[in-house]
Amino acid sequence: MLDPHRLELLRELSIRGTMAAVAESLKYSPSAVSQQLTLLEKEAGTTLFRKVGRRVQLTPQADILVRAAGELADVLERAETELQASHTTIRGRVRVAVFQSAALALMPEALLRMAEQHPEVRVEMVQKEPEEALHETWARDFDLVIAEQYPAHSVAWLPGLHRRDLTSDEIMLAVPPPRPAPAPAASSVAPVASLPPEVRLTPEPTSRGRAHPAASPGQRVAVSPGRSTTVTATTAEPTIGEPPGRSITETAIAAEAAAPALAPIASIQDARGRAWVMEPAGTASRHFAEQLCRSAGFEPDVRYETADLQTHIRLVESGNAVALLPNLLWAGREVSCTLLALAGHPHRTIFTAQREAGLQSPALEAVRSALEQSAARF
Repeated sequence: MLDPHRLELLRELSIRGTMAAVAESLKYSPSAVSQQLTLLEKEAGTTLFRKVGRRVQLTPQADILVRAAGELADVLERAETELQASHTTIRGRVRVAVFQSAALALMPEALLRMAEQHPEVRVEMVQKEPEEALHETWARDFDLVIAEQYPAHSVAWLPGLHRRDLTSDEIMLAVPPPRPAPAPAASSVAPVASLPPEVRLTPEPTSRGRAHPAASPGQRVAVSPGRSTTVTATTAEPTIGEPPGRSITETAIAAEAAAPALAPIASIQDARGRAWVMEPAGTASRHFAEQLCRSAGFEPDVRYETADLQTHIRLVESGNAVALLPNLLWAGREVSCTLLALAGHPHRTIFTAQREAGLQSPALEAVRSALEQSAARF
């Protein structure tokens, strides 16, 4: 008779692809996994896998056993949910995989609700990218996943997963907030021509006993603090790098006025040539952002790449980049960027998914319900 535990190892091998990955997932040693699968081959009386490079290719006979192992795992999961439902109180452990913005906006309230209403349910949360988390939930690493779907970008369909929508939020172009014009620097320095006629220029001796030269018309002079009738002329020699006849302050103001200002951004077309921050290549959000820019007629200059959307916000609000950000990201915090609506007002959909075999689990249903109540605020 075939050993159910070894069948589960074979199913894991079909999912993970290598003995080492199976061992890491199940906390075994690679040699122990290899030995158990070799025994399964003897039990089955046929070859079940062949090495192809670093990975393993299953034979058609192994595929038959993998399907049986999946069905067996579903039967055991359904039995476990029925056992949970037989109790008078909701109890158990729920492992949740969630992406960052949903973890920040939805999970805190949902966890508080679970702690108040179902204290015997232990909820464990791990932050994962949605595509990876969906696959790992299907593979039984997690019980529940909170994932996202962007417009014109369908998530991978995995058999045996049950999906329920939570909410949707608009995706907007985030650009740096407008900067106030710099105020002129306060200075006690004034041109001689602006001084009242009764003020008499009186050269004051320096520390070495030499008098400064008298100020000529148009030269800047400094009013001595606490003295109303005596002004000290600045030295006639220009500072290194300072144009003749101008103070350092005047030079800085003139340079700032002459610097080319970036044109304001009113649409995604205006973001051509700006530095962008986006999530890593291969993610749904990155695909959506790149396609939107290309539809607008340009290739985005993706200068910054990170999955941390809090970093996206900091780069935008500090004036270093522009980005496409979903509105859920601003839950519980002040909007610190200028947000511009995109043509068609695209929305992403946020949903939960779990295996169909566990649909009768009271603990899982309680967590999904708590998340839905949390999402109802948006």
